Amino acid sequence: MNKAWSTPIVRVAVLGAIAAFVGRAAMAEQPPIPNALRCEFSAYTAGTSEPHQIAFDVAAKDEGGIDPLIYSALDPDKRTAQMVGNAGASDVTFFAMSTTWSFVEVTDFGNVTVTQVFLWDEPEAELGVYRAVHSRQSSIMGAIAASQHYGHCKALN
Repeated sequence: MNKAWSTPIVRVAVLGAIAAFVGRAAMAEQPPIPNALRCEFSAYTAGTSEPHQIAFDVAAKDEGGIDPLIYSALDPDKRTAQMVGNAGASDVTFFAMSTTWSFVEVTDFGNVTVTQVFLWDEPEAELGVYRAVHSRQSSIMGAIAASQHYGHCKALN
């Protein structure tokens, strides 16, 4: 064991800091669930891999890469919502946690998209604006495409 960790005062201080952090997160008051969210993304990374190719070609872009997404009909009790994008609307699973709202879509082909909206200590929370990350993973005939988009979501009431 590292000698620095062997002193009781250091262990108590570290454990106290962890407990304070966890306690603050547990006590974080979740904002009210809005009628809808509009999510826009300003930058992204994307990776592709062709069939029979183990490596990925990866690029980062300072642009959105996708049209805005609207999440509506948010029902935390049923864990349901609807996602509306450029390809139309689809039902998604909605998880309302104490520090995040998460939306998960699994298509009939097994492709997955996840949007995570961050609620804890957000700089513009009083305006109903929260940072968000949207991730997509898909495979078509052995080719893989994955992307992660970075931006924000605004509550619409």
